[in-house]
Amino acid sequence: MNSNLVADFKGLMELLNPCKTPLAVYYTNEKPVKTIGPKGGFCIDCDDISEITSGKVEIVNAEQHRCVFSYLIRTLKNGVPSSFDADNFGCGGCKFAFGFAQKLCGFNHYYLSTGVPGFNKGERYVRRPEDAARYFSKPLEGRIPKGKYLIFDRLENALDKKVDIELVIFVVNPELLAGLVTLARFSSDSENIVETHYASGCSSIFAWPMMNKINGKEVVEVGFYDLTGRPFLEPKDMTVSIPYTLFVKMLSSYKESFMTVEPEKHGPPNWWTLARKRSKGSKTSLMMQIMNFFKGRSSKKK
Repeated sequence: MNSNLVADFKGLMELLNPCKTPLAVYYTNEKPVKTIGPKGGFCIDCDDISEITSGKVEIVNAEQHRCVFSYLIRTLKNGVPSSFDADNFGCGGCKFAFGFAQKLCGFNHYYLSTGVPGFNKGERYVRRPEDAARYFSKPLEGRIPKGKYLIFDRLENALDKKVDIELVIFVVNPELLAGLVTLARFSSDSENIVETHYASGCSSIFAWPMMNKINGKEVVEVGFYDLTGRPFLEPKDMTVSIPYTLFVKMLSSYKESFMTVEPEKHGPPNWWTLARKRSKGSKTSLMMQIMNFFKGRSSKKK
């Protein structure tokens, strides 16, 4: 454990306050002693929907369907890691998003679009099954899991372990999202620092960020547009997934960034202004800062 890294993380969290602790994500072949997670999962490995409608392929284990976020939110709250693997994944979409299936099966293409006759009406997130394949499956195929288990743990816990952290995931409101993205911009030489994709919640926090890493992109992935998963989040919550290598750069540079610059007497609002607003739970300080800014400009003209 790098003591400087831990100290810098604590310092950054103070500047982001109030902010939920972030999650660290890593693969491992040794499952932690105490975890939460799904038992089994609901996934129909069938590309021809007629095999289902004709009864040739039976729909089984539907009761084992569980959204990944029902576990991740508990990890955020109580600190017990969430664990997923090829046999225990909860949802077929999650199995693919986490790399334990090489493609999204045809059943899901119908499930996301027009529906499966005799089973459901379809989520109608895209018009046609082929659209679901084009948007949700093909761009993310080819990822190979680096271990038997995929673990989501609080970052402060993961830093104490000898694991290779892949991503750091924040669940934040738009204001803190803006701060993290701006800090990423300050800390990186990448030309484009932000990407966002319409995807399932598990793909937006993990599959797309991992695909970006495979493609050599050190970028922040912003989500969360999944209407099925959003009930697990607060109304204003969004997700920010950051490659661990970039997050380490952010930890080493935030003390030199906008986050530690006090506002000038008649200057424009900045991060400190927003921090005061958050601490007071009021917009008064922000409005006063704006008024002082324009008042200062007016007095200079005179």
